[in-house]
Amino acid sequence: MAIARVSKCSPLGSASGARHLARLFAKHLGATPSQVARTARLQRAKRLLDTTDRQIAEVALLAGFGSLRRFNATFKEVYERSPTEIRRARRSHSGLARPTVVA
Repeated sequence: MAIARVSKCSPLGSASGARHLARLFAKHLGATPSQVARTARLQRAKRLLDTTDRQIAEVALLAGFGSLRRFNATFKEVYERSPTEIRRARRSHSGLARPTVVA
């Protein structure tokens, strides 16, 4: 998330506006703006992996990751399994050879 872009709308100015916004996030959400954005991207990627048959690289881009390498590392850090492992597990639990394509 580009906090500087959001804070430009603040009457306080971009530097102090960015700090204030970060404080508000910490106070009300217990996380930084970048942590909230990362969580949203990961949740979207997980949902795409679970509900579509899109390629992993496409899932990463649709979820907002600019790099497949960063996506794989972040996903594994949070879910303790790679995107491929998550998809394989879903396929084996559902009994489907291949998941249904949802556009």
